[in-house]
Amino acid sequence: MTTKEKNSFSEFFKEDAENIQNILHPELNDTNFKNAEFEQKVEISKISPPKEISLEEFQKKWRQMRSFFRNGKNDKKLDLKLSPLHLSNRNMKEFILDEYPIFLNTENFTEEVPYCGSLKEIILNTLNRCNIDQVKESIIFIHIERIIQNVNKLLLDSAPLFFRPTIISVLNKLQTDLQLTAEVLNSYTQEIKLFTDKMPKNGVIIPFDKVALFKILENTMSAILVPARIKLANEINKLEYKIQDILKVEDEKKPSSNEAKNLHDSYSFVDSMLKFDELVSLIPESGSQVMGNDRIERIQTVLEDLKTNALLFSQYGFLYVNDLFFYNKDYNWNTLFPKNQIEVFQDGNGCDAIMFSFKKEMGLWAKLFKAMRIADLELNSSYDSEIHDDYFKNFNWQNFTLDELNSCPKFLLIADSDQLFETEFNKLSKLLSEHFPIKVIALKTLINSKNGNEELLGMNLHSQPKLATLMLSQNNIYINQSTVLSPNFLAKGFTEGFLAFSPAIYSILNTNDSDENHALMLSAAIEGRDFPGFVYNGQLGLPWGSRFNLENNPQPDKSWPIHEIEIINHLNRKEILSAPFSFADNAFLNDDYFHYFLPVDSSYWNENLISITEFMKRNHLENMGKLPFIWMKDEGNNIYKSIVCWEMVMATQERLDFWRFLQENSGINNYHVLAAVEEVKKEMKAVFDFEIEQLQIEQKIEIQKIRDEEADKVIGNLTSFLLDLDFTNLEIKSDNKVNVEPIIIDEVPVVKEIREKKPNKVESGKIAIEAYIDTPLCTACNECVGLNGNLFKYNSEKLAYVADVKAGTFKELVEAAEVCPVGIIHPGTPINPDEADLTQLLKRAEKFN
Repeated sequence: MTTKEKNSFSEFFKEDAENIQNILHPELNDTNFKNAEFEQKVEISKISPPKEISLEEFQKKWRQMRSFFRNGKNDKKLDLKLSPLHLSNRNMKEFILDEYPIFLNTENFTEEVPYCGSLKEIILNTLNRCNIDQVKESIIFIHIERIIQNVNKLLLDSAPLFFRPTIISVLNKLQTDLQLTAEVLNSYTQEIKLFTDKMPKNGVIIPFDKVALFKILENTMSAILVPARIKLANEINKLEYKIQDILKVEDEKKPSSNEAKNLHDSYSFVDSMLKFDELVSLIPESGSQVMGNDRIERIQTVLEDLKTNALLFSQYGFLYVNDLFFYNKDYNWNTLFPKNQIEVFQDGNGCDAIMFSFKKEMGLWAKLFKAMRIADLELNSSYDSEIHDDYFKNFNWQNFTLDELNSCPKFLLIADSDQLFETEFNKLSKLLSEHFPIKVIALKTLINSKNGNEELLGMNLHSQPKLATLMLSQNNIYINQSTVLSPNFLAKGFTEGFLAFSPAIYSILNTNDSDENHALMLSAAIEGRDFPGFVYNGQLGLPWGSRFNLENNPQPDKSWPIHEIEIINHLNRKEILSAPFSFADNAFLNDDYFHYFLPVDSSYWNENLISITEFMKRNHLENMGKLPFIWMKDEGNNIYKSIVCWEMVMATQERLDFWRFLQENSGINNYHVLAAVEEVKKEMKAVFDFEIEQLQIEQKIEIQKIRDEEADKVIGNLTSFLLDLDFTNLEIKSDNKVNVEPIIIDEVPVVKEIREKKPNKVESGKIAIEAYIDTPLCTACNECVGLNGNLFKYNSEKLAYVADVKAGTFKELVEAAEVCPVGIIHPGTPINPDEADLTQLLKRAEKFN
């Protein structure tokens, strides 16, 4: 998966119809390949003008809305078919997955051809390797979306498909569909030839479905093991030949090798010319030292152990699958993992079973690698019994090199995430703490009343303990949380985890269906931070901040992904609405959560309706009288605000808190970093202010210097002028000296533009707030009822409520609120504008409304 930032559902999905229209080549527009399936009318969602309603009707609706927010009960089924506004301008059934179908390379794993990638990536990669002058003007490039759509149609009937014959068939069909002219046809034929020469020779194409995850997993295991096993086999063969040579040479050193019979066997071709009995006496004794019996036995044992590798190489992995998945008819495990040994386990026995198997099988591999190590030492004449005997006596998997471990079969525990948490959490923690390099695939699936246990739905609203998150406390572990929507990211994660000399946990949200709407719900779970993707590479020695990676999330630097949506407002004008996609928006895609929402049309909107994301930013005093909502639309693209009850607000806050935990650990919006930045800003501002102050002082000194210089010049000029005058006949009648006032050069004033802020006008016609009591919280203290029994009354459960607001005064409402021990009386606003002391009473009532 690319690391570019995702900012909308369009990054997870591609709207085929619109893209096809955009990429049509001008030269081919006259062909008849355009048809209805590629055309789609795009409509912009709109806010309907508010209807005229009475004040009484408005207040009644708002009482209902406030009650719904507090109690969270909406038993009525929604009359309208609504969806989050973020899906406007899109028909959910027209979506196709951007990263599907997937190409899996089954042989000859090279960097040139990745072992996992989207079909689109593979086609573009092949085109770039072809000798085509203008790739973007090639017919294959222009019609790539159509090619992928035709492959998807084939996958509906048969999956998986072999890559090469499928692509050739689709390219030929494209030629027929386009009905190209002779000139264009000749160019296309050459293009196909170049393309087929460069495209992968092997591989399969798979669609988006529930088993895609396991096909990616098996393919990744093969891509890692095949090259490693080939390299290991070559090393073993070399060691075998060299060890055999040592034994052969040693055999030739034996005295019996010089006997007449052995000479006769070796030189029988000169039998008539030599007397072998006499020749034996003439051969000198060997000058080489003969090996001791212990060493010969050790080398012979090594050779025998090296020859046992064929049996070990037959197994790619050992899979332990819990019975929930093993007996699921949708999974054919022997077909999915043909070169692996598959075992089933019951709840609570998985960790014990896989650890027992790991120790047993890795003991056999330890014997092989031990033989290779000893062989290497013997070939270099470096084996020292005093040192190496004890070392190899205790040799086990912990002594393996990383390359040796990666040649070994993989040990996978595949189970439902919730079952692992409930039945094997302690055993799993022990397995991880002892650093067994076992890989755990913990699966979660989307739950609703149509495909899951209804008892889990209420629990599922609130954030459940995530297995991957709980394991962050473990040392030396690799953790990857992702969904099946991101095959490239999954393949990369499998590779990183398998190549790590540590345990690995993959918490994966999988689909129950291949339907695009199901894929959309998976995408919404990521966007709504319900199941955020993250990687934690906790191998020993890595700095903490570098261990986290959140790249597989839309807009990872924000609390919620922000969507810019074009709408038509109630004045029939286009505008851009900036709408965050929160967990509440995600939850609305699940029919089982509809009772947490109350749609409201524009007739009942006012400033007290605020978005749920804004609601969560404010404190309880700022939210007094406010109701949170999310944006919705109906099938006619009419926009609604849907009230969100308090329980859904809390669930949304839980997701946000966990997301912020991940952000801070990965260095995004980290509290301490931000605090340090603010401190640096303050320090820099202080330095800047000091420098400004110094400059101002220097400016004043310079101005004063200029003043003094100019004053001296004026006085000097005046003196010269006076000296030039003839004072001989001037009669001086006074001893007073002439005082000359210096000419002052005023400082150039710094003009500052001052704008007076006009006070905001008080909005006229403000809606009156009706008095009410949070009845469920009443303690039946009799304070309010004793004050005015007609104004306040008890219901059948002896819980107080406002019976008749006209039966008392606003003053009594305020006094009752002030004496209520639990503070649940809200006086609202007065119904009698002529009541005495209203200004003072309204001020006293503010803190209770």
